[in-house]
Amino acid sequence: SLRYPATRFLLVAGVTVLLGLALWLRWRYVQGVSLYVDEYTTLWASQRTLETGAPIMPSGVLYTRGILHSYVIAGFAAIGGLTYTVGRLPSVVFGLAAILAIFFIGHREWNTRAAWLATVGLVFLPEAIEASSRARFYAPLVFFVLLTIWAAYVATQPGRASRRAHLLLAGSFVLAL
Repeated sequence: SLRYPATRFLLVAGVTVLLGLALWLRWRYVQGVSLYVDEYTTLWASQRTLETGAPIMPSGVLYTRGILHSYVIAGFAAIGGLTYTVGRLPSVVFGLAAILAIFFIGHREWNTRAAWLATVGLVFLPEAIEASSRARFYAPLVFFVLLTIWAAYVATQPGRASRRAHLLLAGSFVLAL
């Protein structure tokens, strides 16, 4: 179905429109909804990561919940300052990446209709909008779990299993943790 340039153009245009809508919905949440209590903890862990190199709280406890996300937020904060908007941006990016991933995985493994349905669902699902607009580890979790499930599917298919699929499975599984 992608052999024709017009089909390819419509596909890219449609995905671009959906990504634009997804970004707009998530940005409205970022700008319009105040921080949830758990987001303060994540932002604090990210601040401690900037200060000490690890999300070690003043009590001496290592904050391991979403440790990768603490480092990603700290990276964004090092560039743009640690504000609640900057702290929420990595989740928006991971949320958009999950939307792209679900479209391309659906298109590759099933068909274009399945890809559109899954993508539209993830773009407009209120829980997905909320999860990918908060300074919490939920959006990266969705992204890496999606990659883990896809890699496991590919790794178990006769004739498709490869070292790359197994490495993606292991890597995305570890990152999801």
